[in-house]
Amino acid sequence: TWIDTGGSASPETINQALRQGRTIASRFGGLATLAITADDGSYRVGDIVQGIPPGTKLEMEITLQAVVQGEYQLALYQSGLDKPLHQFEAGAAYDGTKVNEVEVEFTGGQQCYYLVVTGADFICTSPIYIGQ
Repeated sequence: TWIDTGGSASPETINQALRQGRTIASRFGGLATLAITADDGSYRVGDIVQGIPPGTKLEMEITLQAVVQGEYQLALYQSGLDKPLHQFEAGAAYDGTKVNEVEVEFTGGQQCYYLVVTGADFICTSPIYIGQ
């Protein structure tokens, strides 16, 4: 976790940790998580899953536990897309745990899903990899 390092951790180090899995990087110590549930089980940040048929409904649970009050924008990304799959906002007086649930249809191939939070804190997660 990248907590209040004053920028001493290089972006390359953070990106490498995120790619290697099971990492949540946060500038000020907030926590954001992504969990995916499909017909055959539940998956969390860093998991690699194969054998998911195209058309499978993926239930995504996005959680934000902020430690800095302020406005937050949460964006769920899927590999290969130029813009977020879904976006959410948490209000200015935010100081608790916020949960959003989204259903996404798996389009097939090899996909990854990850979460980026901006605003009062910057948080991003390692991806969850889903393949057919």
